[in-house]
Amino acid sequence: MKPRGGRTADRPAGHDALAGHNRLDLLPQEKVYRGFVDITLLYFNDCPNWGQAAKNLDALAAEFPDLNVTRRLVDTDAEALRVGFHGSPSILIEGVDVFAPKDAPVGLSCRMYQTPDGPAGSPTIQQLRDAVTARRRSV
Repeated sequence: MKPRGGRTADRPAGHDALAGHNRLDLLPQEKVYRGFVDITLLYFNDCPNWGQAAKNLDALAAEFPDLNVTRRLVDTDAEALRVGFHGSPSILIEGVDVFAPKDAPVGLSCRMYQTPDGPAGSPTIQQLRDAVTARRRSV
């Protein structure tokens, strides 16, 4: 079932959601985010926390129609190293892991987030909302 509002998808790595569509390439200073904001949920199946992160992202996508949420399975150490996977779940906004500290280790592990209610396996919906807003302002 597709949530109302934003789009979510399970896509293989390298899938281009805009394939076949015309693009207008602008200089960085000319870019204005009025289109979709890409969010990628990186996860591995042995970590139970990614399910809550997926639910939170689905709720956020239903709230904001400009979010494009993609889930991507990371299932080998080599792939974790290649994509800079800081544990499951990792949430990338426009390709940036906005919750990872600079010294965060890379690998197949469960990840913890600091939330207003204490440590949790996923950021809250409000933390995700704040991260999307901050990322929009920084681009």
